[in-house]
Amino acid sequence: MSSRLEHYTQPRLVLDFRSRQGRKSVRQWYESQGYNTRFTLLEYRKHKETHSGHEFIVAWLNNTTLCRFDRWPYDGERGYMLCGEGVTAVDSVRVISHSGTEYYELLEQTEPLLSVKLPYSEDLGIILAICEGIQIHANTSAYNLIRCSCHFFSWTIATCVARRSCKWESDILSRESWHVILRTSLASVSSISRQYRPNPICRVGAKWAPTGTFTGICHFQGDVNTLINRFEVEAFQDVLWWSYLELHGAIGRILPKVLLPSQLSTVLQQTLHYIESPKFLSAKCTVAENVVLSRCDQIHGHIHDTHDPAQIDGFKLESLRDASYATANVLSRLGTEDSNSSWKNVWRSAWNSCKADAHTGTSYPYTSHSPVVMYTHRPKPWDATYVGQKGMENAIRNIWRSAWHEFDGLGAEYAANLMPTIVATIAERFVDIVPEQLVFRRNENHQGRSLNRPEHAPSFQQFIRDRMWEDFEMPNRSGFSSFKYLVETVEEAMCKTWVTSLRIMRSSRYR
Repeated sequence: MSSRLEHYTQPRLVLDFRSRQGRKSVRQWYESQGYNTRFTLLEYRKHKETHSGHEFIVAWLNNTTLCRFDRWPYDGERGYMLCGEGVTAVDSVRVISHSGTEYYELLEQTEPLLSVKLPYSEDLGIILAICEGIQIHANTSAYNLIRCSCHFFSWTIATCVARRSCKWESDILSRESWHVILRTSLASVSSISRQYRPNPICRVGAKWAPTGTFTGICHFQGDVNTLINRFEVEAFQDVLWWSYLELHGAIGRILPKVLLPSQLSTVLQQTLHYIESPKFLSAKCTVAENVVLSRCDQIHGHIHDTHDPAQIDGFKLESLRDASYATANVLSRLGTEDSNSSWKNVWRSAWNSCKADAHTGTSYPYTSHSPVVMYTHRPKPWDATYVGQKGMENAIRNIWRSAWHEFDGLGAEYAANLMPTIVATIAERFVDIVPEQLVFRRNENHQGRSLNRPEHAPSFQQFIRDRMWEDFEMPNRSGFSSFKYLVETVEEAMCKTWVTSLRIMRSSRYR
């Protein structure tokens, strides 16, 4: 049966994806085509003489057989096409062979506005999935003369098929390409770290001592050096690098769902925002903890100079990490300039939760390579106890808090610039249909030049946008609706259709 259908014109099939019987009929039609469902040439065509300028899509199955996809308003409701809710849409598909008169009538009465020579053969099932995506969405199921007409139908099919054939995300999604994107993006914002000057909140010097009053706050005294230096800023960049490497999987899930370059920035930033925030939080915690550990040698040395080293024990690094993470979460919610002491309470609670573990088992003295921080837990007279135990905890807390403040400011600069830079770098790698694969209608009014020549032709995406402009010029000029609103509405609907069609394709409903 399929071999016979390949050479003869078939009756038109109305596509009904809203009912079970309708979907069954579409499936039976598709299966009846046998292996005659592949195409490499897609045409976006328009009727020459009709006042409405009806547009439709043609997929050439071979040199003498084509498959036509149309959207029409229901005959009995044409008078209501301008209503907001629209009228019933009649979507259809029909195979036409050169053996019938319809074939020659189509070629004579219509003209191709654009022909797309696909780099790989595609299947009619792809177009059926796109048609289903259009029909099952509430905002595009009806025929509306302005937004969801045959023009929208043709734009969506052509754009989705072209998008699928480009496969531009395959290059971006490789891990090597993601490494390059990250390196390029981080390098472009590296000037931030060169221009950034930390606030001298906490200064590191040759000695430290408790305050004269019983407040438990330890101050560093001596030479004036900022809390964080260039090496620690570079460490912050390294932590961000490794954190963002883990986003490769998330990017891989997002990019296939992006239909248009114009939506890339919005989709990426909205989707990655909830992932990006924890990355910066983790990076700031890590570098703040590293600052604390780098200062512990100074504290350790002074304790050994002024107190009995036998009284100095170590506590587990988990105390610092737990207190750091818990406090960072609170500060991220309150802001870095919170005026209450809730963050101190959170620090103390998290810190003390690990202290009980430090009292049991073996206690390890601190070294620069040991996963412990100096701490004393034995009761001592006021000065030694306060310096060794309470003072040590407060000193570590204050160093961490000051380091957090510095890196929070630096992180805000990076957060404001890094993701937009990554998005821009990805956008530069977008691959549109190459000009050699596009053939435009000859434009006799363009000073005798033919748009068939690539140097005079727009890109595929620009061609679709130009068609929108022509279609929406009258509503925009009459004040019925703005061009910007109509384009955004239509492109949003096209993108939703693309995502839905991907799901349908994965269902293997069509080969």
